[in-house]
Parts: sequence; C-alpha cells; structure tokens
Amino acid sequence: MSSIIRDNLSVLHPHSDVVELRVMGKNFSAANTSGYYDDYDALMRDVMLWDKKCRRMQLTFNQVNPICLSRSANVLGTPESSTSDADIQKRIWVMLDFDAKRPSAVSSTDVEKQKAFIVMGEVWGWMKLHDFSAPIICDSGNGYHLFYACDLPNNPEISHTLRECMRALVVRFETNDVKIDQQVTNPSRMQRVYGTWNCTGTASTERPWRQSAIITAAPHIPNPIERWKWLASCAPDTTSGIRSGPIQDQKLNSLDVGAWISKHGIEVHSEGEWSEGYKWVLRFCPWNDKHRDKSAVIVQRVGGMVGAKCHHDSCVGYGWMELRSIFEPEFRKTVRPANDTNTEWRNRYEQKRMYNGDFSDLDDSIDDAEEEVEPKQLSRAPRPANDPLKPFLLETIPAASLIGPVGD
Repeated sequence: MSSIIRDNLSVLHPHSDVVELRVMGKNFSAANTSGYYDDYDALMRDVMLWDKKCRRMQLTFNQVNPICLSRSANVLGTPESSTSDADIQKRIWVMLDFDAKRPSAVSSTDVEKQKAFIVMGEVWGWMKLHDFSAPIICDSGNGYHLFYACDLPNNPEISHTLRECMRALVVRFETNDVKIDQQVTNPSRMQRVYGTWNCTGTASTERPWRQSAIITAAPHIPNPIERWKWLASCAPDTTSGIRSGPIQDQKLNSLDVGAWISKHGIEVHSEGEWSEGYKWVLRFCPWNDKHRDKSAVIVQRVGGMVGAKCHHDSCVGYGWMELRSIFEPEFRKTVRPANDTNTEWRNRYEQKRMYNGDFSDLDDSIDDAEEEVEPKQLSRAPRPANDPLKPFLLETIPAASLIGPVGD
C-alpha cells in the first residue's frame, strides 16, 4: 500500500516541492492537524500512520512558498497558520471535481458514484475534443477528479478566468444528480492523498468507505493560458439581456423562457437547475446548426436575467437578444439584422414543424453536412451495465498507466 501512495505522490508532485498535509477528523473526532513537508519519506511516515484512522487526508497541489516549511517542518503539528492563497507561488494544476449531489458528511452509493463518473467522462471527452492536454484522472472515493496541467501565475486575473471556466463547464455538464464543484479554483485548494481511504460518515453496505486512487497518469504538459481564456469565454453571459433601445424588453424578468423555447420549436439536449438559476443546453447552435458539441446554451438567473451563447469563434457576439431576433421580428430593431445563417436556421425549424414530428430525413441531411464540415464529433459514453466501473473506465478512457484500485 505504501508503494501505491508513494507512486501517486510522484504523479502530482514529481519535483518533491514543499506541500502541506492536513489530517482531517483525527481519530474520527473534530480534531485536525497539519504539517509541511519537503522530505517525502517523512510525509509517507505520517500518511501511513493516519490512513483509515481519520476522515480524510489532503495535500496542496499548487506550488507552495518553501518558506512555509518552517511552520511545521516534516512533522504533523498545530501550526499557527495553514496554506492561504497568498502562499501559492504559481498554479501548476487545474482541478475539476465531480461528486454526487447528496447530504453532507455521507459517502456516496455505488449508483451515485457511477453517475459522477459518467459526467466526468463527458467532460474529459469534451476537453479532449477542444485540444486540452490529457489530464490525470483520479477516484476520490466518493466521486472523481480531473487534473489539467497548467503553468499560470497566482493573480486575481487568472483566478477570475478559472472561475469562468468552471461556470462554462457547470452550465453544460452539471446534472440534477451530479455537481461540478465551482469552489476548487482557489490556488490553495487541496487534493486527496490518493491511495488513502476516504472515511466519510458511517460506513455501511449502501454507503461504504472507499480507497482513493489515481486511475490514469499523464505527463505534465501545461495547457496555455489561451486555452483557459477560450474556455472562460464559453461561460454564459447574462448581462446582455438588458439593453437600451426603442424596444427594450420591459417584461424580461417575467418571461417564461421554457415556454418561449417550446413555442419556437428550439430543440433542447438537456435542461435543469444550476447554481445560478436554470439552464437549457441546446441540441445544436441557433446560429450554426453544425455546432453540436453542447456549444449553445440559454440560461436564466434566479433574478430573471436571461443569457444565450455559443462558444464557437464564428458565433462571437451573438447573445440572447440576437436569438430573440431570429423568431421575433420586432427585436431586430434593437440588434444587428439576422444574417443568412439565422434565416436558414429559422427556416429549418419551420420546415420541421411541417413534417409533423418526422424529422428523420431532415436530420440526416444536417448530419451529412455536419460530417463534411466538422468530422470530429463528441459522442456520449455508453452507460455501463450493473455498474462495472473498472471495465467501463478502461473501455472509455485509454489508460497510459493504472495506479491503484479503480472504483473499488
């Protein structure tokens, strides 16, 4: 077991930089303890001492100022301060966290964990499609983590960019059952000590304690800042719904967006609540129906503000008002005229309604055109039968290497 944990450490911390170890819920009480380490033999000593004797153990994963070692050097204790965001010198990983929505302080069921896995797999595929380097894939015990390599400064601008990245992923992939944690973007965030046990709540047959693991390792190939800025630009913009002009939408806050979507025959891939309100992920983009990779979304905040967006470069500048202008002629006076793509898109829906629900031949023609222009498509991973997480994972995600248990 110690060799697995040590191997896991080398994946995320190949240079043996200074890290903070926190032992949470020592002896299953409210007591916590922490220490700073540049001696990984001493780190392993303390990890092995407390594994399965505490709720969980965590490590910093971004570059800690080495001066922090003096707070509690290579030994667990009660230092006056723990790692703050200001103690991080630079970001080397961006973490994505997928977990089942459930009450706090309880472990996930196998079914809940499987749902988190499926969402993680979809995000993994989508990020690969958009040229992000391969991430490290981890099993937290209750859910899954992805670590994408980066080499970014620790400053407010980068923090804002990464928060917007999370919003872009949440609105497209978060479901009613699975949460994508938006709070993991602070630079001092901590990871599981992979290979150790996650002992959340009281273990039971339905909600067991599980061992965490690194499932697939990947080389640290930093994704450039341009990739993160692009992903951030995919976040929904809900500020463009209010606009000055002769025909401003005075009843925007009371608009039933779902009914409006249904009225105009706009096809929805999925919909549901999200952290800022309600979302509709469209089957294809309103301005270019060849965009079918969950690029287009409509969102409505709790306060009623509405936004729409497609993340493709060719759709930059289009938003909610431009979308309304496609179907409501009076809105064209407040936005730029609908272009040929908009007219073609609107005509497609009018043609579909004439088919009385039988759109197969029309869909085939759209698919054929899509394959010619964009042959690289994202397909949803098949659902596993009887929750065989390991075979499904190995089939879905080509593993360059496997470290530790998979989903057990």
